[in-house]
Amino acid sequence: MLGPHRAEEAPLDGTVLLVDDDDNILTVLSLRLESAGYGVFTARDGDQAMAVVRQEKVDVVVCDLRLDQESGLDVMARLHHADPGLPVLILTAHGSIPNAIEAMNEGAAGYLTKPVDREALYAHLNKCVAQRRLSQEVLALRRTVDQRGELEGIIGQSSSMKAVFSMIERVAPLDSTVAIFGPSGSGKELAARAVHALSKRANRPFISVNCGALPDTLLQSELFGYKRGAFTDARSDKTGLIKAADGGTLLLDEIGDVSPAMQRSLLRVLQEGEISPLGSTKTQTVDVRVIVATNKDLAAMVENRSFREDLYYRLVVVPIYMPALKDRVGDIPLLAEHFLAKHCARLNRTAQLSPEASQHLMERRWPGNARELEHAVERALVLSFGEVLQVEDFADTGVGPGGHRGADIKPLREARDAWEREYLEDVLKATGGNVSAAARKAGKYRADLYGLLKKHGLEPGDYK
Repeated sequence: MLGPHRAEEAPLDGTVLLVDDDDNILTVLSLRLESAGYGVFTARDGDQAMAVVRQEKVDVVVCDLRLDQESGLDVMARLHHADPGLPVLILTAHGSIPNAIEAMNEGAAGYLTKPVDREALYAHLNKCVAQRRLSQEVLALRRTVDQRGELEGIIGQSSSMKAVFSMIERVAPLDSTVAIFGPSGSGKELAARAVHALSKRANRPFISVNCGALPDTLLQSELFGYKRGAFTDARSDKTGLIKAADGGTLLLDEIGDVSPAMQRSLLRVLQEGEISPLGSTKTQTVDVRVIVATNKDLAAMVENRSFREDLYYRLVVVPIYMPALKDRVGDIPLLAEHFLAKHCARLNRTAQLSPEASQHLMERRWPGNARELEHAVERALVLSFGEVLQVEDFADTGVGPGGHRGADIKPLREARDAWEREYLEDVLKATGGNVSAAARKAGKYRADLYGLLKKHGLEPGDYK
């Protein structure tokens, strides 16, 4: 028998239905469970139990194997017919192996023997309540996905995206390392955030690091931190991002770009769960779920020995593949409407897509995937004057249907400045040179808009 009830085994907040024809047992178990924080319902037979389940929220049932009118297994079958996911624990005074095996084979979540041991009771109930809550959350999540075509900010109703949603649902409650593959702009970070949001770590930090954007020495100090004096500019201690993510999730984006030396360091973190800040001789224990993302073929990199094989198998435990937009063309109108609503709210605008514009977007090439589509929608909204976006509003957003960008490409800064000036002129024309109205339309503060006008040498009075 286990020792005294420990704080870490405290019962979860849940509701229990007790089914027994012995009033003394109902009273004793009710008092014990209510004092521990459970909500308790009681029933003396199967009919009463069914009435409770139909009317009340029940997380788990504890049912006696032998009742006056029917077997506890028969009651369990009726309960499962009404609510297939309802956990039922069978209570027996006999505790024989055949009875226990029969109960488990019939779908019981477990069994308890009389007199009921408190620790065994709490352990079974805690497990059942946790499983019940998880199954209900997944069911609700599936219904949401089916109804809205959306999961934690990821939009899509295509079969390829539903496969992504399903994989996220299954892996999120676990603590397995996840590797997300897909082309740039396909939503890999959104998928990582969805895994975190649906996990038991959801209330802890989510930290994303773009490994490809930082040189090796800077990446190491950012990830592992350092002690004062570790190098010339280390004037104070710095907590690394791995430690900052303790208890939560760390996304290592563009993992295929890290150097062999950094690969060795990351392998140690995954194997030992420890880090050593630069300049320190002491190790720090960390509890971090690692998710990696890349647009590269890591398996091919292992073959050509540019990526460590042992690290590969540590990282690619559960792979998720984000499809390119060309492989989910049917999702484009849904995505475009989502992006339009997002930027309308930001710019305090009202607009919608014409059917012709939606068809136009479906026929275009999107090498930049969903990210490029969002930028195209935002630009069309900013440059349009009407409340319905037409095909012509997307004429200057880059790639035409099946086409390529022109060969006469300006430097980025020059192109950005030209577009910004053209946009400001359009806004001033639309508002008759009224700076306050122009600022509201552009989603800018009045002072900021004046600064932009001055930068481009524009006078509001010229547009009245």
